[in-house]
Amino acid sequence: MGVFMLASCSTTAPVHRTRSLIHGLRTTSLLAIFIRFRERLSRSVTGLTNLAESLARFCRIVTALAVCIGHVPAPLLAATSAASEVSLVCRFPHVTTAPTGEICCADTLLSSVRVVVVAPPPAQSDPRKPTRLILYALPNGNTIEQTMGRTVAEGIHWRFGIQHVAAQTRMIRSVATAWNTVVAYLEADGLSWPQWKRTHSPAPALIQALVDTLRARVSGNPVSVTLTGHSGGGSLTFGMLDAGETIPGWVDRISFLDSNYGFDRAGAHGAKLLSWLREGPNRVLSIIAYDDREIMLDGKKVLGPDGGTYRRTLEMLSVLRTEFSLQEYREEELMMWRDADRRTEVIIHSNPRNEILHTQLVERNGFIHAMLFGTGYEGSGGTFWGAPSYVQWVDRAAILE
Repeated sequence: MGVFMLASCSTTAPVHRTRSLIHGLRTTSLLAIFIRFRERLSRSVTGLTNLAESLARFCRIVTALAVCIGHVPAPLLAATSAASEVSLVCRFPHVTTAPTGEICCADTLLSSVRVVVVAPPPAQSDPRKPTRLILYALPNGNTIEQTMGRTVAEGIHWRFGIQHVAAQTRMIRSVATAWNTVVAYLEADGLSWPQWKRTHSPAPALIQALVDTLRARVSGNPVSVTLTGHSGGGSLTFGMLDAGETIPGWVDRISFLDSNYGFDRAGAHGAKLLSWLREGPNRVLSIIAYDDREIMLDGKKVLGPDGGTYRRTLEMLSVLRTEFSLQEYREEELMMWRDADRRTEVIIHSNPRNEILHTQLVERNGFIHAMLFGTGYEGSGGTFWGAPSYVQWVDRAAILE
């Protein structure tokens, strides 16, 4: 039927009642009330840990409702194709059909996170199939338009040509037909997720609310979530890991595209990842990095003695080996470790020429590989570190302009 729906909050009577109760309250004000109350409770009542945890969960629920409802115009936005093939229902302020046929929904959530959700064209959509919602947290300094990519010509900023996530997504859709692929691009205020986390408290609860809201707005049978991003975008993934005692079961893929700077082995990150992998046979962890220890910029070393993704990747590899038997492979400059079930993969580029390969890890089919690894489509969308396989899908102009 070619029908795809982006659903926001349910439009049933209980939601109408909830909406009327919080009508007129700004999201930030509502959240602040519960945050201040929780902080005061934590300082003054040391013996009520369970109550504090319950309030934290309640805070996340209220935040999700406020984000979903507080930024929405009263009329329900709907867009329908001329042939009535598409039924698009979402409470985003902006809903457009791109020249590619993709459905683009845009909003600003939590007053500081710009979001663009890109759903497949009607002909590539089927609500009877599962939907994979890929949450792509942007790298530091990049806008959504630059991350999506376009042809780079004279006068066009070079950042438009270093990731091409939109074109790589189209390649994925062309081969992975068993599910609907939807990408949500997440741009933090200030174009830095690490900075956003430092200036927004409590960041883990806010990230959890953001993810819950986006997941509620997308339909599928069922909807699973992939957490990924490049560079500083990994900060959002670790924020999700910090938000609860366990990683939610509906997260079925986590991919670090040279973005695991924030991994804390001494903390709970390693244990949570192991538990998450252990409890779900279809869960996949992918890590791509390179040896960045000695890279130079303008004649100076970029990283200190403890920084970079190479060191964090070795730490994550050490944790994974405590429970998984990982076979080591080598293909020219790539060092790889995988388990027999292809549920975990670590790739490190050895970087013998000591180059800055940070963005090339995405550009050279890195996003495609990370999304298809461990599926029946692995390898069919292009080879990691090979020539870009998605060139035919690169836009001549930014589709959001």
